[in-house]
Amino acid sequence: MCKVYKILEDQASLFPRQIPSLPPYWQKFMYEVVAMVKLVGIPASFMTLSCADLRWPELFQIIGNTQVLDLTEEKIEAKSYNERCSMLNFNPAIVAKHFQLKVETFFTEVLLTKVNPIGIIVFYALYFEFKVQGSPHLH
Repeated sequence: MCKVYKILEDQASLFPRQIPSLPPYWQKFMYEVVAMVKLVGIPASFMTLSCADLRWPELFQIIGNTQVLDLTEEKIEAKSYNERCSMLNFNPAIVAKHFQLKVETFFTEVLLTKVNPIGIIVFYALYFEFKVQGSPHLH
């Protein structure tokens, strides 16, 4: 019986490594980045990408669709800064997912193409964070 408990205990300790934002996840992330540095050397570039969420009308249209609102670009532009901020703050999961999709598109359609606009990318690590007002950004 103790042997079964031991197996479950081992599995339970590995489970948090798969959940982003938990300490075991970031510990694993750190080990992977250290391994990359040892393998290919110190990174040649560092960039920060910020979310221009207030300037993405399609994001407000997506949020509007979840609330059965028909938001045209004119209606979005007519909203005040505070109204737009409220829409974003009340829908953080949609904002984060939209930003993630934009970042993935930027990497696949620009940075990782054969054109190599910033040079050949061998390895990269992405670290998402959220600003005080809730907007995501990454390093």
